[in-house]
Amino acid sequence: MSDPFNEPDFMRANATPIERLMKLVEQRWDDQTPGIVHFRDADAVVGIDLVDDRRAIFYGRETIREAASDPDTRLKVIHVVLDFDTNQVETLAAICDVLKGSHCFGTEG
Repeated sequence: MSDPFNEPDFMRANATPIERLMKLVEQRWDDQTPGIVHFRDADAVVGIDLVDDRRAIFYGRETIREAASDPDTRLKVIHVVLDFDTNQVETLAAICDVLKGSHCFGTEG
């Protein structure tokens, strides 16, 4: 039986567009701003390419790897829709750096 929460259509429909995230970061914010708190509380950040649904982990690669060995583990994952063929990739990596302290996009592992 497949998990409906891991289906591509569900993830994409419930993902945050990069533009919304960029607008939030560009506005005045502090550690109590709801969208910022939501992003900071996430265990992982996954980018979804708006053209072909490719996925890439931007934050939390090790956490996801560790959770894979325990079926009872629940992670809070933020899905962000972006165009992988533009500078939006670097933008999301930079947002992870600022709000999460690091990013893992482009790292092997």
